[in-house]
Amino acid sequence: SEAPAEPAAETSGDGQNPVMNFVGVYGAGKGSILVEAEGERGAKITVTWANGAAEKSQWSMSGEFDEETLSVAYSNCTKTDLVFTDDVSDPVETVVYTDGTGRIVFAGERYALSWEDDQEHIADGTAFLGGQQPAEEPEQAENAAAEEDPDYYSPVTAMEKSEVERLAAAVREAYLAEDWAAIAGMIRYPINMYPDVKVNNAEEFLAYMDGKTVHESDRAVMEAESCRNMFFNGQGICFGDGEIWMNDIHYMTDEPPVLEIVAVSGIVEK
Repeated sequence: SEAPAEPAAETSGDGQNPVMNFVGVYGAGKGSILVEAEGERGAKITVTWANGAAEKSQWSMSGEFDEETLSVAYSNCTKTDLVFTDDVSDPVETVVYTDGTGRIVFAGERYALSWEDDQEHIADGTAFLGGQQPAEEPEQAENAAAEEDPDYYSPVTAMEKSEVERLAAAVREAYLAEDWAAIAGMIRYPINMYPDVKVNNAEEFLAYMDGKTVHESDRAVMEAESCRNMFFNGQGICFGDGEIWMNDIHYMTDEPPVLEIVAVSGIVEK
């Protein structure tokens, strides 16, 4: 007998743009993808990729949704590099190209997609997950955890993977809740906040954060942050598109590992 087909997306028989079945923010490592419906069958796609604490790349494209393949092919992608000099000024933007091609392919279950980029292949083999993924069964979760490499983050910290990601989840929760007192207790001081403000201790940090909030776009990115298999480099461990960076001051020493926040961004006046 034939293998069962994957679940299909709802069609547009009711007049609704079928992309509405897939709208939302999808995340993987240092990348996030925003999917929006446009017109009767169109999709608007925005990909954001963190290159560092103050640098991002962004790809913007659009195309028509193909219900048979659950995909959106595009040939109008604009890539822009952004450098943030402070949290108040607009970023410095450099357009890299305007004719990128590729496609976005959705999973039938609505909570995952892949990005096939013909120019740079930056996300080949990467599954971007959205917020509608069903929770794992306890046994599945245990099996998955057992297969994880506890030394995943060993290039930047001696802390085991499970501990890093438990801490990261707490940091993410505090950031989204705007619990600045909790964040203040996790920061390594002094820390530089935009625009060019040196914050020396928790009291100064809380004073700086008074009257501020998380920018809408950064909130969406952090909501999509899974805090699993996170991107890291010589600067430390990256959250979202660089909204938060943490590193281990005791790395490569005999002291116990301690991960602390060394950068906080995405903060604007209320």
